[in-house]
Amino acid sequence: MAEAAMAEAAAAAAPRIAETLAEGSAERREAAYAEVETAARSALSLSGAARDEPAALAFGSVRPIIEAVLLAPDSKIGQAECTRASLLLYEIAKIDLLKMNVQLNRADADGVPLFVTTWTSETNVFAAILRKEPSEWTREDAITVALNHGLWHIVLWAAGSTSVTVALQA
Repeated sequence: MAEAAMAEAAAAAAPRIAETLAEGSAERREAAYAEVETAARSALSLSGAARDEPAALAFGSVRPIIEAVLLAPDSKIGQAECTRASLLLYEIAKIDLLKMNVQLNRADADGVPLFVTTWTSETNVFAAILRKEPSEWTREDAITVALNHGLWHIVLWAAGSTSVTVALQA
């Protein structure tokens, strides 16, 4: 498939995945996660132009995963699904740390880096955990917090904050 056609296919899939994550049932969201995970793993196993389409699909899904899942009210997205989405972001990060970091640090509508908004939400799974006393945290709570903070910090420092800043300016 020509490079332009691959980019077009990925561009067409990203809005569909975003809509499914925002509007779909839990089963439909799981199907979208599986599609993105397949794309991410394909991108890791391919080289050259062959990896462009699956990589574009994976990176095009970062913002929808954060906005529709990690920022969703905990009444809609439970802790297990939040963990699933966070681990999917990790799979995408393995393709290219710098590209992932650029996606995580894109500004939201208020100018705040997108991934940081997961820490300031008052209604998502992360906020529900923070409302608990630390002595009440479960093992799952600790894993959710570690995934929430760990992914962003690992990707930022591994890619290099200077590289990320330069890429965001481009």
